[in-house]
Amino acid sequence: MADFISNEDMNFDRFPTNVCETNGYIDRNPITFNFSKVEVWFNGKCILNLDKQGKLVGEINNKNMYFKMDNSNLENHISSQFTFEEISTSNRIIWSKDLTNQKNLSYKDYEPYLVSLFYINNVLVKAAFNIANQNTMVELYK
Repeated sequence: MADFISNEDMNFDRFPTNVCETNGYIDRNPITFNFSKVEVWFNGKCILNLDKQGKLVGEINNKNMYFKMDNSNLENHISSQFTFEEISTSNRIIWSKDLTNQKNLSYKDYEPYLVSLFYINNVLVKAAFNIANQNTMVELYK
């Protein structure tokens, strides 16, 4: 089992607030995140908490982030592939589809509309996905 530290005990890196790059360009970096723990939250309650080895890969193409992840045992909570077009920072790095709800997008079941990436000493330690249509958050931990 991985050594898990609660959110309250984590000292995440801080990023300046820059919503949808209104304060200037934000560097886009690909990620490879090997996670060892998953939590699924529904209506503010943890409904799934499991040790699970998996990989989340994010690639940059035309300034967009294309994610693929091993979602075995999670397919009833999150899609395995998704894309985000917008990047922001606000104490963390945020990738989104429509952060300010200006595009009137519709989402497929289990499709995330936003991911928050949390770092400690420049190392990705947590990815938190907000899922459209389900009032669900899927959190992956290093």
